[in-house]
Amino acid sequence: MKAFFKKFGYLLICVSLCLLGIGLYVLGILSGSKAQEEISKLANVHSTATGLSRSIVPTAEVELYQAKVGQIEQEVQVFEQLAEQTTARPLISYDVFPKPRSQNFIIIYNEFGQQYVRMIDQLLASMRAGQPPSELEVARRIEEIKEGAGSAGPSQDLNKQIENLIRDFRIQRSNTIQIYASGGSFFGYDLWRFIQTNQSDPANLAKDSWATQLAYWIQEDVVQAIAQVNSGSESVDQSKVKRLIEVSFGGGRAASSFDTTQAVGTSGRTNSGLVRRRGPTAAIQVPQYLVDQSGNLTGRITDSWTGRISDDQIDVVQFELGVVMDVAYLNEFISALQSEKFTLQNKPDGTRVKTGIRNQITVLQFLQESVDRQVELEAGYYFGSGAVGVIRFVCEYFFYKSAYEDLKPEGISQQQLSSSGM
Repeated sequence: MKAFFKKFGYLLICVSLCLLGIGLYVLGILSGSKAQEEISKLANVHSTATGLSRSIVPTAEVELYQAKVGQIEQEVQVFEQLAEQTTARPLISYDVFPKPRSQNFIIIYNEFGQQYVRMIDQLLASMRAGQPPSELEVARRIEEIKEGAGSAGPSQDLNKQIENLIRDFRIQRSNTIQIYASGGSFFGYDLWRFIQTNQSDPANLAKDSWATQLAYWIQEDVVQAIAQVNSGSESVDQSKVKRLIEVSFGGGRAASSFDTTQAVGTSGRTNSGLVRRRGPTAAIQVPQYLVDQSGNLTGRITDSWTGRISDDQIDVVQFELGVVMDVAYLNEFISALQSEKFTLQNKPDGTRVKTGIRNQITVLQFLQESVDRQVELEAGYYFGSGAVGVIRFVCEYFFYKSAYEDLKPEGISQQQLSSSGM
């Protein structure tokens, strides 16, 4: 053994050193591979951290963004509140909408009609409206004049005297009011005075009552505009708007049964040469929603430059307004029609506050016609000395559906109120 180690010892040492070197080399390679992996991992972490540092929004920007979001949410809430108060206005009757609170629909709708007539009378009073002397009043005045003349009998002088006195009588009447107007100027007034509820279908009464409610909200705003421009006037001569001819609509005739000989124009004088309604049935033609039905617009009186039609957000109604007025104040009246309106609500302490702030009228077009003063005076209308004319407007009115959708009678939809046969 000694001889073996002596003979091969050097060789074994060299082999051992070679094996040790190879082992260390392999270990170095393995260690280097792990280090490279760690370095690679660290590089990835650094890259990720760097990217995150670049994408992090500064606190100030986050706060600004949150403030803008909060402002937008607040504006949406304000808009919804305004939308609600513009349309959520007092009803003619709380016993009718959304459905009658009694099975006795005859009584319910009779009371609705009576209340509507009273509310129109209140609108007339708010304008200090009145009518020219009636034919009966003129006939009585003529008899008084003749009786005062004694037994002299008819004469040319007496006839002239009667003519002048009647003229003065008509002018005196104009000095006691601000504007010529009557219930017959409004859709629905004569309809509900002469409606035959006992012969009407309840579904038709529901449709007509809802149409009348829409009409009243529009009529109320028109009256406010007239009262605004005529504020301070003591007579028709001083007023800017001198006669309200009509507030009418382009829909079909009311569906309920009524006395047609009484309901069509009994309250509106028609012996004037020009101041007539748009048509003989305008007093009983209902409001009609402007709806796009397969490319056809129902309820359209004229083309609308606003582009509004009834949709998921609003209901749109076009209406006609006819007045006799001093044309020098035409722009002022248009501004009044399109200005902010409100409803006065009584508080428990007796004071009144403005509610239902709204601005929903847009004038689409108007047409001006001349006035024959002599013809009008013979018919009883004295307009004073201003440059008067007949102005016929077509206007647009919109309602926010979110505010009144729950009030609609059962079964009422845009299509049903846009039907020309309603």
